[in-house]
Amino acid sequence: MVVFILVNVTRVGWLLLFDSVLWGVIVVSAVMPWLAMGRLNIRRRVIGWNGDESLPGPEEGEPVKFGFDLRNESWLPLVFANVDYMIGGDLPAEAHRRMFVAWLGSGGTAASTPSAIYPTRGLHELDRVEVQTSVPFGLFRRKKRFEDSDEVLVMPKLYPVEPIQVSGLQAQSESIVQKTRSGGQVVGSRMYLPGDPWRQIHWRNTARVGQPQLKEFESDSQRTFTICFDAGA
Repeated sequence: MVVFILVNVTRVGWLLLFDSVLWGVIVVSAVMPWLAMGRLNIRRRVIGWNGDESLPGPEEGEPVKFGFDLRNESWLPLVFANVDYMIGGDLPAEAHRRMFVAWLGSGGTAASTPSAIYPTRGLHELDRVEVQTSVPFGLFRRKKRFEDSDEVLVMPKLYPVEPIQVSGLQAQSESIVQKTRSGGQVVGSRMYLPGDPWRQIHWRNTARVGQPQLKEFESDSQRTFTICFDAGA
């Protein structure tokens, strides 16, 4: 405004040129951020971890590798943009990540593969994805925030356990064996009763006793054990 007044008063040509350039810079700085940021698509996912990948998620305390993709679905390129996103982790500084995009043409994808470590188990929510640009001169800024959140399931840490030696288990199991007419192991015989199946006749004991003897089997369903773990040991 001051330059415009001076131009009208002094009628100096270079001031008129400077005023035109200044207004041009302001207009371009106000319009370009809106044109440079069109329709964007964000994708954030877990790529893998160092532990057992057969588990539904990483274990606590191990590095997790992420994949972060920014796709430009607009017909104009995305220029000089900063992308701020969260992936969590053990330190607040590591939870916040930033990716700079100098040029991303229409239909192009900018990718990043950061890593993080989660010290605690449970379901961790990942939010806060912001894309902002102040192209070309930094006078005006446009920001776009994505409210969609992602989740990472962190499993408890698994520790190897040595084979357990239980003393007296065999003797105790033999003392509580329950007998039945069907099973996998013969444990004895009894007198044959009318209605018993002939295919289960114990012929050797029948010959020894002189009367029909029927096989008795150990009931696998009744063989139960209780193992107690001392987690504080």
